[in-house]
Amino acid sequence: MKLFFYSIYSDTILNNQKPPVAIGGADVQMAMWARAFAKRYKVYTFSYYIKRIFSPNDWGIHFCFFPLVRKVMFILNRVKPLSLLFSRPDVVILRGIPSEINLVEWMRKKLNFKLLFMIASDMDVNPEAFGWDKRFPEMIKKADFVIAQNKYQYEMSTSKLGVKKIALISNIWDPDMFGKLHINKIYDYIWVGNFREIKRPEWIVDIAEANPQKSFAVVGASLGNYTQLCKKFAELPNVEYLGSKTLFETTQIVAQSKCLLCTSVKEGFPNTFLQALSCNVPIISTVNPNGMIDKYKLGFVANTVEDINTLIRNNAVLDIKLEDITAYFENNHSIGRGMQIFNALLLNEEG
Repeated sequence: MKLFFYSIYSDTILNNQKPPVAIGGADVQMAMWARAFAKRYKVYTFSYYIKRIFSPNDWGIHFCFFPLVRKVMFILNRVKPLSLLFSRPDVVILRGIPSEINLVEWMRKKLNFKLLFMIASDMDVNPEAFGWDKRFPEMIKKADFVIAQNKYQYEMSTSKLGVKKIALISNIWDPDMFGKLHINKIYDYIWVGNFREIKRPEWIVDIAEANPQKSFAVVGASLGNYTQLCKKFAELPNVEYLGSKTLFETTQIVAQSKCLLCTSVKEGFPNTFLQALSCNVPIISTVNPNGMIDKYKLGFVANTVEDINTLIRNNAVLDIKLEDITAYFENNHSIGRGMQIFNALLLNEEG
């Protein structure tokens, strides 16, 4: 079976390169799944490196070259689905709706491939969410199968959008991909994410000022008007703003931190959680996907800056047992667990 993971940043992520633009969790998960499936199926994805044909390290991933020229991206995107003519996949995997979806649909009719759609965000399934894509209900119903990453997405898709062929498969993480990580702790707390309003990176200023005895690392691309926030980070003696990092670099920094902070308004299932949990790093978070943080004793849920400050002042994360984190990760997000469910789905579709 031939699978095409429709993402232009998988090669960049897997080969420890810094992408030319800020990438999101959807791109990271597409790269993770592509590498996992390449062990069993013939996998294709895009690469904007012109000399790349086959992936290094015996990963078994085949690449279709796609030039990344920002000034003409609108034109290039319109013809990108033509790459499917060369690979002729049995299944195309989408995570989110690309601007060129109409041509993807045309290619689907021409090549008769199955379309597997992975929901990227909780906002995708909520018609009341700001910026909701009105194309989503039609797109999700056209898919041969849909993957939800948490219970909320599953329930909204079935009850509100009428999706029938859907499975709940949590995001996966492959610790082996990163090799042996240094685990000597450098930072007390780490915040990771692209600087966006929904992520609330400005909370770190208040938290760091209230806890001058603790050290904080901030990793992420500054999107939009966050120049003043970056300057403020530089002024704080207990905050180190490290800027944008590759997935490999970020995972190493997370491994060398004692606790991950998440201050987001809403998340589907953050890859940063998987980075932390795979390294036995507990979490303090304002979001709690599937109720997993308190249910499995992975850290603490907080609603406000003051809640977080109280937890930090009380050194609450010292009460988290590392064996609870290890057990949860292995049972819910390991490659083996995810592949078992996904393989059953693909083989059923193939039949």
